[in-house]
Amino acid sequence: MSTSATQAPPMTPARPQQGPTSPPPSSAAFGATIDPIRLLKRYKLHLAASMMAGVILGVIAYFPLAMFFPRFTAHTIFEAKPPIEDAAQTGVSSAGAGGTAGVQELNLFMQTLVADMLGDALRAQLAVHPTLRNQTEFAKSFERGGSFDLVEATDTIKSRLRARVIPETAYIQMSFTAGNRTDAATIVNTAADIFQNRVITRSNERVEDTLQSITARRRSVQIERRNKEQQMQRLLGDNRMESLDMRLTDAATTVQSLSIQIAELRNSREMFGDRLKNYEDMRSSPEGIVYPDEIRSQVQMHPHIAAYNQQLAGMRATLRTMRERFGPNHYQIRQIENAIRGTEIERDAEEQRLLAELFNNAIESSRMTIASIDATLREADANRATALLRMQEVTRTQAEFETLKADAERLAGQEVDLSAQLDNVQALMQRQSVASRIQLVQRATAPDKPSFPRIIIIVPLVTFLVVGLVSGLIVLRELLEQRVRMPADVQMIPRARLLGVIADVGEDPSRPTSVDTAVRDRPEGVIAEQVRQLRASIAKARPQQQGGFAMLVVGAMPGSGASSVGAALAHSYAAMGERTLVIDANLRKPRLHQFLGLADAPGLSDVLSGEKTLDAALQRTTGDSALDFLAAGTRAARVFERLNSDRMSTLLAEARSKYDVIILDSAPMVVAGDAVILAGKADCSALIVRTYQESRGLIARVSSQLQDASAKHLGVVVNGVRASAGGYYRRNFRIAHQYSETASTKA
Repeated sequence: MSTSATQAPPMTPARPQQGPTSPPPSSAAFGATIDPIRLLKRYKLHLAASMMAGVILGVIAYFPLAMFFPRFTAHTIFEAKPPIEDAAQTGVSSAGAGGTAGVQELNLFMQTLVADMLGDALRAQLAVHPTLRNQTEFAKSFERGGSFDLVEATDTIKSRLRARVIPETAYIQMSFTAGNRTDAATIVNTAADIFQNRVITRSNERVEDTLQSITARRRSVQIERRNKEQQMQRLLGDNRMESLDMRLTDAATTVQSLSIQIAELRNSREMFGDRLKNYEDMRSSPEGIVYPDEIRSQVQMHPHIAAYNQQLAGMRATLRTMRERFGPNHYQIRQIENAIRGTEIERDAEEQRLLAELFNNAIESSRMTIASIDATLREADANRATALLRMQEVTRTQAEFETLKADAERLAGQEVDLSAQLDNVQALMQRQSVASRIQLVQRATAPDKPSFPRIIIIVPLVTFLVVGLVSGLIVLRELLEQRVRMPADVQMIPRARLLGVIADVGEDPSRPTSVDTAVRDRPEGVIAEQVRQLRASIAKARPQQQGGFAMLVVGAMPGSGASSVGAALAHSYAAMGERTLVIDANLRKPRLHQFLGLADAPGLSDVLSGEKTLDAALQRTTGDSALDFLAAGTRAARVFERLNSDRMSTLLAEARSKYDVIILDSAPMVVAGDAVILAGKADCSALIVRTYQESRGLIARVSSQLQDASAKHLGVVVNGVRASAGGYYRRNFRIAHQYSETASTKA
């Protein structure tokens, strides 16, 4: 036997302890997998049959309905017109009158009329109308022992009487449905007459109410206008508007002149206030008083100071003469100089006295001036306030008069408008018969054909109901179906992973005799290719380890085809040169020896009992040099408990050292717990389920058991997939076979 290039030297590997490795289900796994295309292709014959049955039932239902339950519908037509707002308007109907606003008003008016036609008042009035009671067969159906059931008749009229606006027109259609063609026309015409009379009555009432309202409003306006005019006369009294204007002008002139005077007084007050403040600041200055220049000038012009200055001037002239005559040291010169100095001292003292006196006088004068200005300013402010009050009074009187005058003119205009409206409404009343906004333009005639039943409606309706019922049952069945019917159903199972798909033998165009020999006998077939794809999926998902790996292939229930899939996998691995060992660990009902054409003993039970070694118990398959088989063994030595023994672990360790792939077959999981024991000793496991056999709940439970084992659970292989599970399967099977067949022919 050849060794794969990627294999290490034979050794007993330590198997990794694996927990559950299936990925969590996608969000789609929790929704119902309803494929409309698949359902349509699968149940197309049922749907076609239901459609034919619906057509037949529709035709059958039409004739008794037409014979025993006919319904006739009669129609009347009303025309709606835009409102006539002026007595001079022609009254010719025009849906577009008034532009967009007119169209909207007309549509609203028509909808209101339809609601009135379908109102309880009209139906109750129709139910007691003598024409309906005495001239129709319809009324006889409500006679109960000589009395008329008014409530039932009204309810029936409510369900039979219809009204609607005819789209894109100014017409309203009123219709009634009855079992008698004459009754339908009679009743709808009676209803139309009742409605038209109600419209005319309400129109007259509205016009009368409008007249009364306009008259009352005009009277109220007249009274209010007279009151305004009387108030104007009382306001003027003996004065005319010209005197008010003169009084206003005088008051305004006085206010203006007083305002100018007040401004000037305030300026003066401010100027004298500033001067007084300066004087007081000078007097209180620590450095002494620095007298203003104007006060010094006044002091210099005082007679006393002038006399001193004149005296000093004479003395200085005498001094100059004496110096020229006697020289600078003469005693008379010193006397004159002393006299000059004494006079200057007296003059300076007098000058200071006068400065102080004039300065104090200036302060007092400023204060007196400020007081006088303040008094004058107060008097001017009072006079201006009085003038302002007088001017405001005159202005208020003028404004009140103008307001009363404007109100009187406005009320006079309203009185004229209301008189015109009153004349217009009275003219409209005279034209009421011509200008009514709703008119009956077509009375109903007895219909020639029944409105119900109509074969063009009954047959499609019954067909639709039958097909819908059948479709609903099909969908309900699909929703309630819990069995795995196709590979997509595995995705709905929590923690389950789809590992591979094996088609039903009958779906393979290459016609293999069975799944277990399909790889060997029909390598170009669909099943053989699917086994190769399964082998590739196993290679990606299995644990990567040195030495060979042991994989448990087990079914959930008997008949799942686990033994066949295991044998097919073994042939596939052997075909690629992998040293492969198949162990039939189903000690309860072994079948692998039949698939491989070998004996059922010696085998596993003999090795576990110690009677045979592994090499002694092995059987060589014919045709596959890389495939060996370990049968279930002698029947008497088949003790199930030995599967959980150390000898079983030792056997698998020895097999791993000699083979690349070890495939174990086991009893179905619902039959015995052998698979769980073997899953704990193998390196990985795969669950085989057959379509239309196992439920999703069962697969979820056994998958969980395998995932809880120490071996890695690779996923679920769906076996026996048929084209009826989805129309695209048959097409894919055929395309895959044609491609493989073409490739083998060219080779």
